[in-house]
Amino acid sequence: AVGEERIHELSVRYRLKVDPKARVENLSAGEQQRAEILKVLFHQPEVLLLDEPTSLLTPEEADHLFVVLREMADEGKGIVFITHKMREVFALSDRVTVLKLGKTHGTQPISQTSEAELTQKTFGETVPEYMERPPVQSDDIAVAVENLIPEQTESRVSTTTISFQLRKGEILGLAGVSGNGQT
Repeated sequence: AVGEERIHELSVRYRLKVDPKARVENLSAGEQQRAEILKVLFHQPEVLLLDEPTSLLTPEEADHLFVVLREMADEGKGIVFITHKMREVFALSDRVTVLKLGKTHGTQPISQTSEAELTQKTFGETVPEYMERPPVQSDDIAVAVENLIPEQTESRVSTTTISFQLRKGEILGLAGVSGNGQT
């Protein structure tokens, strides 16, 4: 009971909503992330080391995580946040260190750098060509899919179909975030 009270207290304090009676396997990625943070906070650490913690989160869940981490930092906790996403670096960091091929390429206050400078430190003098890709201008359809029916599960029958066209030279990515209708 004392453990449940402490988890509830931490959950309320940091607005990390997780059903304490739920099985982790039934939680969405965002809920699992919150549960992991609560597990760590239960032990009252002074430093949190987070490696790509937003990789499975929606942008809204990531933004909420940033608010929670900022509150923890304001309380004096040390946060080491490992990411390759510039948006996250500038949204959250006080200081930034660039690591490239296992070596440090400088540490500085975030206010004294820019995205262009960090990109240069990460990739070298110029951004690699593969990152500079002009938009596709082709009207030639390479693949056309109409009314694709997702595989059904025993617990859910799909009533939604998917249609799309892919032009020559385009790259199409389809993704679903667990807990938002995906199984």
